[in-house]
Amino acid sequence: TDNSFETVIPEDAEKIAKVKGIEEYNLLTVATVVNPVNFKRIEDPDMDQSQDFGGVNLKGNRIMEMDMDVAAGKIKMVDGRMTTKEDKDVCVISKELAELNGLKVGDSLQFNQWDDKENSKVYSAKIVGIYEAVQKLEPVMSGDTYRSENTIFTDMNFPEKPSGEEGNPLFRYAIFKVANVDQYDAVKKEIEKVDIDWKRYDLIDSNGNIQSMAENFNNMKQLSEMLLIVVSAASFIILSLIFLFWMKNRTQEIGIFMALGESKKKIWSQFLWEALLIGILGLLLSFMISPALSKMTASYMAQQSQSQAEEQKEATQNQVFADGYIAPDLKFQTIEIEITSDMLVKDTIAIGGLLFVSVSVAGTMIMRKKPKEILSEM
Repeated sequence: TDNSFETVIPEDAEKIAKVKGIEEYNLLTVATVVNPVNFKRIEDPDMDQSQDFGGVNLKGNRIMEMDMDVAAGKIKMVDGRMTTKEDKDVCVISKELAELNGLKVGDSLQFNQWDDKENSKVYSAKIVGIYEAVQKLEPVMSGDTYRSENTIFTDMNFPEKPSGEEGNPLFRYAIFKVANVDQYDAVKKEIEKVDIDWKRYDLIDSNGNIQSMAENFNNMKQLSEMLLIVVSAASFIILSLIFLFWMKNRTQEIGIFMALGESKKKIWSQFLWEALLIGILGLLLSFMISPALSKMTASYMAQQSQSQAEEQKEATQNQVFADGYIAPDLKFQTIEIEITSDMLVKDTIAIGGLLFVSVSVAGTMIMRKKPKEILSEM
């Protein structure tokens, strides 16, 4: 048989991609063995190469960013960029392969058939990026052909050319990204209604693989909101008590001002301005400290969530699909914290409001008395 019996048909993927709620999709080829023509591959001198193909493997993607290994955080770019759907005859190579051959972004690599090195046509692909493997990529078979360092990412139509299958692609997966996770189930139902030959495919619900992790993130969100309410309430009580103590220590000053005819409003305004000046200092300190504190807190909570997700994942770890698909092992690679201008504005308003209310509450308890009463208590 030719690849048409095994491949994901691009037209089918395009039909599914038109379903409302699908943001983007990717087509991935099988790991395709080819012969390196103008460069050397990475080899382990202690490994038995008698059963190895003696080549490198190409992974074609419509959008490299949506590749399973890339999305799982197994690689990071150290130079250049990833391949996109507009690219043609381009590739992204490993850092080790680049260093061994003295390659850089902009150079071209040549490939042809691994089983007909002398007579097959040579094809070139321009290097647009260089990556480093954070985790080793799982090899399809043993030997150096499929090792992480010899894995080369390309545009989706390139692998079929040097492998001698031009016009006969072999796409192993199509991945669809849902725009709004809250509409995931509804979008899935619409996908199942698409008029294609579903007997060809397994529809793999990746949402099940990350559902427990998503639930833990929702728990984090609820916990952080509850924490914010508790901190705000505690801050109001503490600030009110502090300002009450502060004003009690200045009872004489308040009484004298009131005896001299100063209005309570003017005296209250003076205390409010003093509190706001202190608040500005606190606000600046909070802006400086919050990114580091937020990152530390988020990292801790994320690690706890991942531990829970791994425990829950054991319940579904025995799912097996026709082509041997195994859900990728999802792990946190990095925690990104962004303090936005919107947050700063809200923080400023919240702190200003908190100071205003607490000074007002404390001031009311002191300045509701008459000057004579205040002075007589001294």
